[in-house]
Amino acid sequence: MKTVELLSPAGSPDAAIAAINAGADAIYIAGKRFGARAYAKNTTEDSLISTIEYAHIHGSKVFLTLNTLLKNQEIKEELYDFLLPIYEAGLDAVIVQDLGVVSFLQKNFPLLPIHCSTQMTISNLEGAKLMKELGAERVVLSRELSLDEIKDITDAGIETECFIHGALCYCYSGACLFSSIIGGRSGNRGRCAQPCRLPYKVDGKKKYILSPKDLCTIEHLPELIEAGIFSFKIEGRMKRAEYTAAVTSIYRKYIDLALECLRTGKDYKVSKEDYRILLDAGNRNGFTDGYYNKHNGRDMISYDKPDYDTGGDNFFEYYAKEYLEKKKKENLKGKLILLKGKSAKLVLEYKDISLQLEGALVSEAIKAPLDEDRIRKQMNKTGDSAFSFSKLDIVMDSDIFMPIQDVNELRRRGILELSECILDKYRRERLEGKGLVFKDYLRENSNKAKTKTDIKLRLYIESLSYLNELMELDDLSQIDRIYLNSSCFKLPFNMREIEAVADAIRGRGIECFFVLPHVFRKRNYKEFDKLMPLLEECFGGILLRNIDELGFVKSHSYKGRLVADYSLYAYNNLSYESLRKQGVDEICAPVELSYKELKGFGYSFDEAYAYGYLPLMTSAQCVRNTCKGCDKSNSRTFITDRYNKNFVVKSFCDYCYSVVYNANPLTLLDKQDELAKIGVGHLRLSFTNEKPGKVKAILGAFRDKKDIPSGDFTRGHWNRGVE
Repeated sequence: MKTVELLSPAGSPDAAIAAINAGADAIYIAGKRFGARAYAKNTTEDSLISTIEYAHIHGSKVFLTLNTLLKNQEIKEELYDFLLPIYEAGLDAVIVQDLGVVSFLQKNFPLLPIHCSTQMTISNLEGAKLMKELGAERVVLSRELSLDEIKDITDAGIETECFIHGALCYCYSGACLFSSIIGGRSGNRGRCAQPCRLPYKVDGKKKYILSPKDLCTIEHLPELIEAGIFSFKIEGRMKRAEYTAAVTSIYRKYIDLALECLRTGKDYKVSKEDYRILLDAGNRNGFTDGYYNKHNGRDMISYDKPDYDTGGDNFFEYYAKEYLEKKKKENLKGKLILLKGKSAKLVLEYKDISLQLEGALVSEAIKAPLDEDRIRKQMNKTGDSAFSFSKLDIVMDSDIFMPIQDVNELRRRGILELSECILDKYRRERLEGKGLVFKDYLRENSNKAKTKTDIKLRLYIESLSYLNELMELDDLSQIDRIYLNSSCFKLPFNMREIEAVADAIRGRGIECFFVLPHVFRKRNYKEFDKLMPLLEECFGGILLRNIDELGFVKSHSYKGRLVADYSLYAYNNLSYESLRKQGVDEICAPVELSYKELKGFGYSFDEAYAYGYLPLMTSAQCVRNTCKGCDKSNSRTFITDRYNKNFVVKSFCDYCYSVVYNANPLTLLDKQDELAKIGVGHLRLSFTNEKPGKVKAILGAFRDKKDIPSGDFTRGHWNRGVE
């Protein structure tokens, strides 16, 4: 018989209680550090422990969000001490984005289950398999996957978690730099400023073309269950506790109904009244049912207005009374034995726990004996505890006396001991010394960067037109590698054309590497399965953009060299080492680390991004499709923000995703000497949206160690970094 988990958001201690009281099987919650919702009312250490205890008493689980990228100093000095008390209290799992944190947890807290965050951008079976091999118990899949893709992953025996309700990001989670580059608030650090919710002009019209409607899958729960999804996740850690209560209670009702209908063959139907409750809890221009049964579409986007509607104060007051003010009680069976001349005995039974306690001596009554009704009344005064008696047997002599405070004390002690018995099942013993040993290990393996004396160029090419410009130049001696993006070649691949282009590049004494798509979905497996032998024969290696692609090439036993792009984040020594252990030969520096942070990094990076229009968002949506309809033309669309900055949105129709590029190119062409001093041996120039004739000018700027010849540009995070 199928079973699923209802997982609810807890952006505050009150929201945690509301979720559990409303029927959540598990909650996800953050402490004051390292969570992807840094501006939520996240909980203190003491509050986290209290929440864990409350959840465990009521049979729910608690998952801690560590779903941001961590810097070296945070891992060295903060992470172990932050985690230790909550680990000991019985934390059920952690949700993680950073490969370095995965490594850290396995070394320091090997008994703690790891769930891969949706921030890891896992969108295919091979990425999920790789993370399972690396020790993950569960994978939180990208929101953009179809039911067929999810079924492939669950059929392979991988436990999956998917979003069923709440706000949707426009970008694949973990692949967004929009807020980071434009405003310095990184989504990878839990501080997204949500520029996608702002209006942008397209063809002179101001529209909300990057703002998706909220997700609601209440009508599709049987399909989701049959696809094999184990954990059904509600989004909303920035929402009020009453929102959590309302949405959780409705999904609790309909998940149970869906399971019953699948078991019995009955029809599954959602009432209009219950759907209205979800709308009143909060919606953004109505709902969308997301990507489970379609790839994208205008009906998924807010488009005309950004209204966020709710049912108002009266609506939320009801859910506050029902799920915050009322105490949740667990049914308890008890037996109280009061016999003259013997100690009082109390037997408690709860699930698989049975306790027997002795109390004060029971004496013979001299005047007024205790009657059963009075004793029962006192025993049922369980107050603020988590329990109430569903059955209480009282065995007593008729002429006994016992002080009422002794009866109360026996009841209180019994409930306290029962609570401790439940919590002891979850609590863990401390693993002495592990954190300190690991901190020393980190220090011993730092400062390995060596000054480079001769920086070389690597060019990333997104269109063959840029390659043609390059090949017309006489002197290419400063270039030692060209990265050819998959978009240079149309699907289905023409193997002879690809081989000829690679041969031409190698003929000029330059290495040729192939670049896999920004997003690697099941729909493209067959084409790349056929391409892999040619890549091994004619290309020096492959540039990888995400974990999915690393898993894919490993599954093909690829023998060429592997380069981790900046989006395969190596934010810290441990993530850097983890990539190396997985067979990655070279690593590009993260674009969100400042020069000061790169300088203090434990290892030198093989290359750094030195010029180009940075991809800010990668989306399954398409601005062209939203505004004008799909024409499958690999078109470019311009969107303009409130500061009159123009961003190119490029459609990659063969792979059905789009990329929003920064309005201004990043340039560090005049920072070559500084980069050389910290061990960077290669600078990458990226050609994506340049006008014809720009290739020669930019190469000249590199040669002269100057900024690009003209126009606005950005230094990215060279000086400021991210919080």
